[in-house]
Amino acid sequence: MITAEQARQRAKAAISKYEQSQFNEIMENIDKDSAQGYYKYYGDGVLRPAVRKKLEELGYDIVTGNQYNMPEYCISWE
Repeated sequence: MITAEQARQRAKAAISKYEQSQFNEIMENIDKDSAQGYYKYYGDGVLRPAVRKKLEELGYDIVTGNQYNMPEYCISWE
């Protein structure tokens, strides 16, 4: 049997792991795109608030939106 505290800690760990994974993936794509001369990276899905905060702290501009009821975001370094 799992206690509520154990469940809460598991959920926090999963969220943190997902956020780190999303951040790493975005940074890899920014690295690739900037090396090809692009100034923006477009992604599909929901950008986690903690990931957005990290990116903004690094100086990136971020715009989020929805297209065809699907969340998307644009990260710019112009």
